[in-house]
Amino acid sequence: MRFLSWLGCLAGAAAIAVAAPQAHADSFTYDFLEVVPDIGTYSFTYDSPSLITTDESGLTPLSCIERGTSCDSISILPVSGEIILTGLNSLEVFELPPSFFQVGSNNSNLSSMTITENTDASPVPEPSSLALLGTGVLGAAGAIRRRRRVA
Repeated sequence: MRFLSWLGCLAGAAAIAVAAPQAHADSFTYDFLEVVPDIGTYSFTYDSPSLITTDESGLTPLSCIERGTSCDSISILPVSGEIILTGLNSLEVFELPPSFFQVGSNNSNLSSMTITENTDASPVPEPSSLALLGTGVLGAAGAIRRRRRVA
C-alpha cells in the first residue's frame, strides 16, 4: 500500500511539471518602408528583444536603405511619433499616430511599418517543476529500495 502512495506522489509531481506554465522568449521584427515620389525609397528591418514603447535612438538595423545607400542607424520614437533613419540620405518622419507603433501592419501617409511578434518555438521548462519531478522520482526509488531490503 505504501508503494501506491509513493506512486501517487510521483504521478502528482509529473502532472504539476506538465501543467506548469512554460516560459518563452519573444522578440519583435520591425519592417519599415517609405516611398517618396520623385525622391526615392527608404526602408529598414530591425529585430528588437521587446516591443518598443519608449523612444529608442541609435539602433543598429539588420538592413537599412536610404535612396539606394545604406544608413548608419535608426531611431524608433513611439512617444514622439517619429521614425528617423540616419546616414548619407537621412529621413525623418514626423506626426505618426500611436497606432503606427503597434503589432501588425500599420500605414500613415507615405510610410508603412509591419511589426511582427516572433515567439520562441521551444519553450523552456520551469526549474522548480523539474526539481519537484526529480524529488518524486527519487522518493519512489527510495521507497522501492527500502521495501526490497525489508522483504
